[in-house]
Parts: sequence; C-alpha cells; structure tokens
Amino acid sequence: MIAAKVGDGASRISRIPRHTLSGDRVFSYIVLSVFTVLTLFPIFIMIAVSLMPSRHLSSDLYHLWPTNIDLRNYLLMWSQLPVAHLLLNSVIIAGGSTILALLTGIPAAFALSRMNIVGRKIWLFGFLATQLFSPSIIIVSAYHVMAIAHLTDTYWGLIILDAGFYSLPFVLWSIAGFMRHIPRELEETVDVDGGTTWTKIWRVFVPIAIPSIVVAGVYAFIQSWNDFAFALTLATSQSTMPLPIGIYSFMGAYQIQWNYLMGASLVATLPVLILFLIVQKRLVSGMLAGSIK
Repeated sequence: MIAAKVGDGASRISRIPRHTLSGDRVFSYIVLSVFTVLTLFPIFIMIAVSLMPSRHLSSDLYHLWPTNIDLRNYLLMWSQLPVAHLLLNSVIIAGGSTILALLTGIPAAFALSRMNIVGRKIWLFGFLATQLFSPSIIIVSAYHVMAIAHLTDTYWGLIILDAGFYSLPFVLWSIAGFMRHIPRELEETVDVDGGTTWTKIWRVFVPIAIPSIVVAGVYAFIQSWNDFAFALTLATSQSTMPLPIGIYSFMGAYQIQWNYLMGASLVATLPVLILFLIVQKRLVSGMLAGSIK
C-alpha cells in the first residue's frame, strides 16, 4: 500500500517538471528566434540594398528585397574605390594597435594587480575615466602632437592613437582583473628559481591569462577597426586611409550611392566576422572565466 502511494507520488512529480521544462524551452526558443531575427535583419537589408541597381534605388529602396538584382554593383564599387588597399590599411592599423595595446597593457596589468604601487586604484580609475570622453575632445591636441612628431598620414600615428585611447584602458582592466586572482604560489616558485619579473609575466601569468588576453585583444581590434574620428583627421590620403573612411566617400553632398555604400560596408564586416569565428571558443571561455572570477 505504501509502495503504491509512493509510486503514485513519484509519477506525479515526474510529470510536473516535464511540462515546466518544455514550456521554458519553448519560451527560450521564441526569445532566441526573435533576438536572432532582430540581429540579422540589418545585415539582410544591407545585402538587399547592395544588390539593387542604381537606376532602381529610388523605387526598390522601400522593398525588403530588390525586384531587380544587379551583381555588378560589387565590381563597380571595387572600380570606384580601392577597397582591397583600404581593407589592407584597416588590417594593418587595427592589428598594429591591438599588438601595441597588448604589449604595453599586459606588463601594466601585472604591475597594477601584483605589485604594491602607490595610488594603484587611482591609476586604474584614471585609465577607465578616459572612456567617458569622446575622441573629438582630444582630436585637435592629438593632431598637433602627431604633426610635431611627423606622424600625420602614417600608420604609426593611427596605431598609437587607437591603442592609447580605445584599446589600452579595456586591455588593462580586463587582464588586471584576471591576474589579481592567480595564486601567489606560482610567483614564489619563480622567485625560488631565481626568475626575473619578466619571467613571471611571460612564462607564468601570460599562459594562464590567455582567455582574458583573447577577449581583450578582440575588443581592441574591433575598437580600432571601427575608428572614424582619428582616421578622418590624420589619414589625408588613400595610402593610409582605412576602409571606414573610404566608405564615407560614397556619401556625396547631393547624392548617396546606397548600393555601393552597403556593399562596401558588408566587405568591412567580413574580417571582424572571420576573427570571431576563429577565436569563438577562446572568447566564450575568456568571458566565462572573467565572470567566475
């Protein structure tokens, strides 16, 4: 009798979570589907507009999909603008600023997280405070300094500005927060072996902090890739002009070439998308590690 009651109770309990879980799963799928549609809809519009013929822009611009598709838009866009060269400029500037931010940010993060430095919190919050200001505030002074150093219209000028203003504060904060939780025993083993501070950084802390470094590097690359203010001010010729500034040339005073503008914008998103696909696992693990810490 007791066994039968226990069996009936167990069967009721087993039935309740199944309905609850299935309902939660359906709701999750609905939310994820809506979020996916909202995220991909601008990309869909970019693709649609990039395939519209120039003569039909005024009429097809209000349709979700063009009535006439013209694949020659990409060839014409490529002939009007040196997309390949501008894309290479963006890769050089974004990659260079990311490397510079990591090479300077990793030792600085180690110093601010593991050493007894006077005013350590003031330094950290000072770097963070720079992100509260728009780059337009320092454009005039930055251009003046770069002109004195003969770095205007050069790769190095943009690399230094992007790394210092956009990338370094986030790199410093994210990596310092991760290094702060690494056990002290690892440092002691290096001290016993007679290792230097640089040995601690590059042979102990950097391998452990790889997930955090990947997250900081991806963020730094994207920030520099999307830079417009510094590039518009310093890059005065196509020899150093990044792709976002080149795309701006399709917006004239009396006419905007929407199909070429959207096509070039799609090309500009491909490197970042490829980067995300390559470091996706590292990026997720780095974010989870940072949240756990």
